[in-house]
Amino acid sequence: MAPKQAATDAPLLGALGDALKPYPGRLGLSLRMALMCMAVVIVSMAFQVPEAALSCYLIFFASKVDAGTSTAMGVALIVGAALGIAIGVVFVMISADEPAVRLAFMALFTFAGMFFSRATRLGPVASTVGFALAFVMTLFDDVPVPELLVRALMWMWIVVLVPMAMLILVNLIGGRSPAELLKETVAERLDALAALFRADTPVARERLLRLLGQGNGDARKLQKMAGLVTALPSVEIARLGELLGLTYRLMVAAEVLAGEAGPASPLPPVLTMLAGPCTAAASAVRAGTTSGAPAAVAPEDPFFGFHAGARPPVLADIAAVVRDIGRALSTERAPVDAGAEAGEPLLAADAFSNPAYTRFALKTTLAVVICYLIYTSLDWFSVHTALITCFYVALSSLGETIHKLTLRIAGALVGGALGIGSIVFLMPHMQDVGELALLIGVVAFLAAWISVGSERISYMGWQIALAYFLCTLHGFGPSFDLATARDRVIGILIGNVVMTLVFANIWPESIGPAIRSGLAGCLDALASLVRPVSVAPAALAATAERFHTGLAKARSNRDYLAFEPRAVRMDEAALAATDSALSEILALSAPFFVLAGQPPSLTWQAHAPKPVQDAALAYQKAVTNWLSAYATAIKDGRPVADRPRWSGSTEGVEAAFAKAKGLSADTGAEIARRLALYRSLDGQLRRFGAEKAG
Repeated sequence: MAPKQAATDAPLLGALGDALKPYPGRLGLSLRMALMCMAVVIVSMAFQVPEAALSCYLIFFASKVDAGTSTAMGVALIVGAALGIAIGVVFVMISADEPAVRLAFMALFTFAGMFFSRATRLGPVASTVGFALAFVMTLFDDVPVPELLVRALMWMWIVVLVPMAMLILVNLIGGRSPAELLKETVAERLDALAALFRADTPVARERLLRLLGQGNGDARKLQKMAGLVTALPSVEIARLGELLGLTYRLMVAAEVLAGEAGPASPLPPVLTMLAGPCTAAASAVRAGTTSGAPAAVAPEDPFFGFHAGARPPVLADIAAVVRDIGRALSTERAPVDAGAEAGEPLLAADAFSNPAYTRFALKTTLAVVICYLIYTSLDWFSVHTALITCFYVALSSLGETIHKLTLRIAGALVGGALGIGSIVFLMPHMQDVGELALLIGVVAFLAAWISVGSERISYMGWQIALAYFLCTLHGFGPSFDLATARDRVIGILIGNVVMTLVFANIWPESIGPAIRSGLAGCLDALASLVRPVSVAPAALAATAERFHTGLAKARSNRDYLAFEPRAVRMDEAALAATDSALSEILALSAPFFVLAGQPPSLTWQAHAPKPVQDAALAYQKAVTNWLSAYATAIKDGRPVADRPRWSGSTEGVEAAFAKAKGLSADTGAEIARRLALYRSLDGQLRRFGAEKAG
């Protein structure tokens, strides 16, 4: 259904246009971030709070799309900073007179932070804590008096408290409600479905795929946050949760129907009858009312049934889900929300057995130590941004790391140029802090606009802001110090060079295994659909979510291959096979979802001859086993020629079906329907398996 994803040599440039396009809420979020930076500058200058640049950057670090998550992040940073500084003070006092001990502590904190950022769900939280503790160990070189250093560390809590208090206040007053974002998520899905039902175009299908790839994970987080920070009644939050599940099921059913029809065949025209109810439901969700809710369009509706004709069962499922959405919008019934599935454990199952986590932590630690030794041996502390860079560009694979390095260098150069230009041309004409705050606000808005855009380029916005703040905010008024601005940009560049050299030469880790793992997960999801057990609609939707989010992640990771050196990147044959699998696995999935959406009926179970049922079960088990074996081969990185080739067939099923005699009309129709499903499934397996292993 989706067009084949073309390999690109410049995903960064290709993402630039998307990164700058407006979307609902982007202007408001960028303005709030800019205004908060202005307020932080005014407060910091008025009360002479040091490190205003760090305070402003924390606004970028903690600002999220919704008010609830931003508030939670602000509180977490205030508490975390207090605990981290307290721990840091203890270790500073222990190692005050021992440079070797301080270096050892710095390496230990770096290793622990980076290890747990990979081996646990803490992610950036663990790396940030590790950075804070490691950086504290380096401050004694600049402030060699323990009493003064402890006092400076106490001020660091104020440096965090000021912007986070501003963040919490602004978001509680004018931030975007998570409940509103949840409503918009549900309404956008309904709008996309209505557009597809009205006009089956490649753009409409691609939009549906994009929404399927997003899954329900982020939306469920919004649902939880809405229950904590909004005044919306819990029953309405549960109703939105039910609609979230129903709309995803509807998207899955529409995708199954599109896959069954094929990329060249349009969807049945009868679906236009459901476009209006979907649009009305979207309007009702956005308005928070039931006025204009869709009327129940049941599969048994005579008018719908007449126009649907000999419709596939999935078409009836689509109409049934639209009917359920109409019922869910009604306040006459209590919402039924299954909620989110249990989350993953905090610690990864292979945390202490997978060498990738340890290697990643060791490489980052080595880069940090090298940067520290460079600026201490040169007695050039003002380039300590090299050490900071190592923490904030380290990612799991070499491609991701170089991609982030590219963004950081570009952002640092742009931010540094803006900062130096401001110092030379604008600061000499400034009279007070208000003018400085206005200048900071303008640049912060531009950086924020980029930082809240596409993830392919958003980090550049962060780095523009950081470099600009470091250049212009190192005093209690307009700055005229070009040397400090120059040194901090040089530090960023040094850190980038060191990280590139370390990650490219020591245990270089390609993004290829992550792509293969994603593809294997997709095949495992398909295998679970064809196992000889009935699949409930909710379970089918959950499996579909696992498939589509895994596929979306694999396609996203594919872009990072362009940043990897040829020595690390997979060879051309493996790359061609990967691209082919990424583009064709969607077509492979269509009959699996159709089969899972049409489980054996009671007629089949009660009246189909046992040899027929046994043959069907044997065929489905063979398909399951092949998919599992192929998924393992992909995940292990076996050459294409060594992967299993599909050698099964429907001969056994066809022979058993042909021998069945004296069946009722209903049983015969059921047998014919399932035989057609197996033939479709077998044809896709032959095309996929033969091309990949041939």
